[in-house]
Amino acid sequence: MPDLGAAVNGIGLSDEGIRTMELSEPTAHPLATEGDPHESYYSAYIDGQTEVGVWECTPGRFPGTKEGVNEMMHLLSGRATITDEDGTEHELGPGTMFVLPDGWRGEWQVHETVRKVYSIWPSR
Repeated sequence: MPDLGAAVNGIGLSDEGIRTMELSEPTAHPLATEGDPHESYYSAYIDGQTEVGVWECTPGRFPGTKEGVNEMMHLLSGRATITDEDGTEHELGPGTMFVLPDGWRGEWQVHETVRKVYSIWPSR
């Protein structure tokens, strides 16, 4: 993982660096309902309210919720379908930017291993 300890005024990671960086040891997704998805991550910035990082997940299906936070994500690679609680489907692929607002409930179906850059911040 990159050494960000020297970053005082900002954090910079190149596109190639994000795509190839080593993430945490993959762990089984605890809410998996189909397949055997494993997730790993790298938190590049955390200040007690906001978190920015990189997340990767292998194929599988699992529920998700956003309670008290919003999340913006930008997919770097892979393919997934996010289905809202009302059944609305969103196809995500490389280059897709997507926002999950506070109160969102739904399901992830990862078709091809996904790697995304994310930012999570409180809604209030």
